[in-house]
Amino acid sequence: MTSLLPPVEMGIAALVTSCTAFFALFFVNPIGMFINRRLHAWVASGAMRRYFHLYCGYLLVVAFVAGMLVWLGAASGILRLGVSPDGLALLVAASLLFNTINQTLVPSLNMVGRVAAFMALTLLTLLAGLLCSFALGHFLNKHSAETWLAGALCAQALFAAIAYVVFFRNQVSVSNSPAALRS
Repeated sequence: MTSLLPPVEMGIAALVTSCTAFFALFFVNPIGMFINRRLHAWVASGAMRRYFHLYCGYLLVVAFVAGMLVWLGAASGILRLGVSPDGLALLVAASLLFNTINQTLVPSLNMVGRVAAFMALTLLTLLAGLLCSFALGHFLNKHSAETWLAGALCAQALFAAIAYVVFFRNQVSVSNSPAALRS
């Protein structure tokens, strides 16, 4: 990233990421921590898919509201990050949605004892993000914060979908979970 993007674009990427982190800290993190505490019980009872779908609905609302607030801030000139209001809103909303889904399901695989899937999906998300970011910048001939972050988002969206399939394909058995191994 630092070798492809000029310093100004690196700064823009950091500011966009900070905007996303602001909303994630206050509106996503508390719910994510609750899910982490309840994960094993929900997996054991078979309720995890239902609660995860409710969580995704909540994330859609948070992403929409965050995107609208960021758009209003950018369109009014309050947020001057060097990104169009539409682009900024889309990057923040998509990051809140796809990064959060990815970062909920992939680590949850590790928590229920599916370490190989966790490691593979973590590494593949990072590698694909790097490749997509590089490819977008190269093929669009525009090495910017937007293209770099959009490439990472493409990988996060793809591997969030794959993580969903992997996590729920063979419903995680209680015998694989660390809580069951201790009892």
